[in-house]
Amino acid sequence: MTPGMSLPFAAVDDQVAVESPLFDAVITPPASLGDRGFSTFMAITLAIVCLIDLALMAAALWWAILFLTGNLIFLMAAFIAVRRARERSERVVVEGGQLRLERHWKGGPGCADTLPLFGLRLVRVRDGAGHCRRLELHSREQRLCFAADLTPSEREAFADALGRCLHRGGFPVAMPVQSY
Repeated sequence: MTPGMSLPFAAVDDQVAVESPLFDAVITPPASLGDRGFSTFMAITLAIVCLIDLALMAAALWWAILFLTGNLIFLMAAFIAVRRARERSERVVVEGGQLRLERHWKGGPGCADTLPLFGLRLVRVRDGAGHCRRLELHSREQRLCFAADLTPSEREAFADALGRCLHRGGFPVAMPVQSY
């Protein structure tokens, strides 16, 4: 090579190919009422209790009014507490040879565990009736339980979908079944 001579370099593409995940699923607890349905239920319950309180007030049964209103307060507090506890989610993402399990509460940052796909086992734990009670991920010394918010049949379908996706991606994942 002579001085001042430059070597030709291959043109570098500035756009890096963004690899989409092999598997990406979000698991949330079931909710029978949305925000609007929950508000409507609470408003109707409050209106019914107020009407009954008016009838009890007309009958001069103040002690019954206190009892009924106290029950309403406890009922509303219980419904709100249960609703807040259901504001969680689990996200299962498979990309780059790893499975990432993210847990979020109320949409905020949560915890995340990452497991390598090499040697990964997806274990279905069944009860005596044959229902899938729990899904576990085993990788060396780590064991993670997940998908607790799904029904047994949904857990089966989720495990099958995850297993098929990993198999298509070329990652052999053991899927043993254990008794509860």
